[in-house]
Amino acid sequence: MVKLTGPAASMAAAGSLADLLTFSSSKGKRYLKRKSKPKQPRTKPQVSIRAAMGFLSPQWKVPIQTIRDSWIPSAAATQISPFNAYVSANCLRHRNMQGLHLAYPASELGFIASPVSFTVTGHVRRVHFLLDITNLNQNWGLYIHWVSGNSIQPTWEDTLHIIPTYSNGIHEWDWRDVPAGTYWFTDSRTTYTGKFERVNRWRSVVVTD
Repeated sequence: MVKLTGPAASMAAAGSLADLLTFSSSKGKRYLKRKSKPKQPRTKPQVSIRAAMGFLSPQWKVPIQTIRDSWIPSAAATQISPFNAYVSANCLRHRNMQGLHLAYPASELGFIASPVSFTVTGHVRRVHFLLDITNLNQNWGLYIHWVSGNSIQPTWEDTLHIIPTYSNGIHEWDWRDVPAGTYWFTDSRTTYTGKFERVNRWRSVVVTD
């Protein structure tokens, strides 16, 4: 790290340059250093939590106000907002391999739709997923799990993505920027009441460069 005076021919500089160098200041002194990158920017736990958060956040806007209001007692108990209570409780359930739920508390009742097909196709640095639902019932989300081999039961860390389901028909998703190799996947699902179900079927694909 180099100390600078008048960095980059200017009176001051801040931020990153060309995704390589970072200008910063501390205690009145200015510095230039190589931009650091996370050592493991795409670990499976990170991907799994992002999948849960990416699913949960948009769902909060969907229900009627009375459903959102069901989280008020839980939020008051920990002095957080109803939205934060909803996310916090569901992320804990996610780590415990329990279904996500919309209203509080989770009743875990209802009927789960069974997709008639789970098709996975490998492409150049991309995997395409297609699930076909003919009887939606109370299905809320379709999980895609990335596992290490055939017949391996997924853990919470194996969750790659959760596809929202609002209707019967085809539901698709692409996993992009995937390194070349052979990958195994399985699926599961949750109702909006928190009922969770594994499907116990596995698919393998080959991704090329």
